[in-house]
Amino acid sequence: MRFAPIYQYRPWGGHQLADLLSAPLPTESHVGEAWVLSDRPDHQSRVLDGPLEGWTLRQLMEKFPEQLLGTLAPRLFGSRCC
Repeated sequence: MRFAPIYQYRPWGGHQLADLLSAPLPTESHVGEAWVLSDRPDHQSRVLDGPLEGWTLRQLMEKFPEQLLGTLAPRLFGSRCC
């Protein structure tokens, strides 16, 4: 499963992250950070392609907790899980 990166634009940013990510960066701004996986409410990672395209990481964890988190799922989701 691939997720779309979330780019954070910073005045001190540039395009050096392209070498680390092996992916092209947006050219119009200075990228200071690239979040490859995030579950923050204001910055949700989304599935990039395939049958679950567009789903957020949170949606996946709620729908498929054991498949994503294994034995940690009950600890993280409590009685709402499994």
